[in-house]
Amino acid sequence: MAVYFVGNKENAWFGNPAVILSHISDFRGCVLSPEIVRIGTKADGWRESLKNCTDDQLDLVSFPETILQTQINKKVLQANTDNLQEVWIGMRRSSMSGEWYWLNGSTVKDTNWEEREPGPMHDGQCAIMSLEDGFGWRDEDCCKAAHPVCYKEPVVFLLSKNRMEKTHPFTIHWFLNQC
Repeated sequence: MAVYFVGNKENAWFGNPAVILSHISDFRGCVLSPEIVRIGTKADGWRESLKNCTDDQLDLVSFPETILQTQINKKVLQANTDNLQEVWIGMRRSSMSGEWYWLNGSTVKDTNWEEREPGPMHDGQCAIMSLEDGFGWRDEDCCKAAHPVCYKEPVVFLLSKNRMEKTHPFTIHWFLNQC
């Protein structure tokens, strides 16, 4: 994708020539730096798996939206060279309230729980994802050994004219050219 930036401030026009941003498509915008999706090399408990991800400047994956789940599931399948059956994801149950939460702070709304899941609190406090058909989630004992899905969000150039207009007090004109 090439983006031309042209603006007008106090009747003076300015702009930049087109620059190629990325050939990687992403539903969030034009990717400047791609997301990282990696299956950890070591099977550990949930807490240790989280540490293994953060030691590499990554997080356990949180995907509160179906569209992101679908995108990441494809990449996890490609990365699953060891034919793993299940992996840790960045979701836990609060010991205080019993509610589920994503580590990245996103609201839990679009879920993919397997049938009869999640179970009662004593069944498990951590979420594990099946790599079988459907990528269903189960609550699991946090001490169970499994590989983590580590993740880093992409750096994205937002394609929303309105967002830019809110941060810049001059008129902005975008000309997008899909390559």
